Order: sequence, then structure tokens, then C-alpha cells
Amino acid sequence: MQEQSGHQIEELYWRRFCTLASLEGRWEELAGHPDLVFIEIGINDVANVNCEQVPESAWRARYGAMLDRIHARAPDAAIIVGTIPWCGWSDGNPTRARALAYSDWIRAEADARGLAVADLWAVTVDRPDGISAPKQPSAFPPKYQGDTFHPNDVGHARIAETFYQTYVEHYANNATGNAK
Repeated sequence: MQEQSGHQIEELYWRRFCTLASLEGRWEELAGHPDLVFIEIGINDVANVNCEQVPESAWRARYGAMLDRIHARAPDAAIIVGTIPWCGWSDGNPTRARALAYSDWIRAEADARGLAVADLWAVTVDRPDGISAPKQPSAFPPKYQGDTFHPNDVGHARIAETFYQTYVEHYANNATGNAK
């Protein structure tokens, strides 16, 4: 066990899913009943045709249903969802507009369930220093390193800090797992 900020972390694990479709298909594989769930899904739904996709017309409803499944599995967990972070899309780029629409859906589905939302867009938008640049070291496999799309260490730090601050603001002093 680790002690951090007066809270104990009993089990810490990270799961990676490319899209909402991959999360839906593999959610039941995850073991245990987490106390804290951070959900950052949607970037690849917006911008990556190489991953299994949920049709855009069904995405919002299926995202809400996935939140319901997560809550049913871990009813006392603090669940924090993240909006889509900016990944280098310029003004006028259709992918930027899609990312904003998906972020609105994420907020709406989270709000309907009383879940906290980490505004990842706000802390990353138009901040190219947080995007992986060519020849820059990256935690991602080599084919993604310097791709001017994925966050670099600075971008990941902003995302992590936003999730943490959202947790502190909404859940840290609330033992029930429900957002304030």
C-alpha cells in the first residue's frame, strides 16, 4: 500500500483501450471493484480510423451506457471522466469540431449521472508544447513518437494534473464516491 495525501492506494492498475468500442468489449475482463476510475476515452473515436469504432450517431448513447456499466460494477467508486484533449488540430479543422462535439457529449452524459468532469480540452488546447514533436523522447512506442498528435510528457502531466485536481475538488473529502 502507498500513502499519498492522506489517502491509501490499495490497488493501482492502468488499462488501455483504443476506443469506446474496445472498452465496451473488454470492460468485463477487468478484475476487482475499483474505488477510483478515471476515464479518458474518445480521442481515437474522433481521429483514428485504425481502431474499432462506434458509429458517431450512436456514440453518445453508448458512452452513457458504458458509464452506467462502470457505475454498476463499482457503485461506490469516484468516477471522473475526461473531455477530449487537444491533439494539434487547428481552427477550422473538422476533427477539432468533432472533438468539441464529443467533449460536449461526454460532459452531458457525466452531468446526467452526477459524475465529475476533468476538462482536458481547456488545459491542452492550442498548447503545442504538450504535443509529441519529431525526435522528442516519448513514452509511446516508436511508431507514435514525435507524431505531432499524441501528448508528450508535458501534455500528459497537464492531463494527469487535471484529473487529480478534479478528484480533489469533487471527491477527496466525500467518502460516498458521488461528486459534490
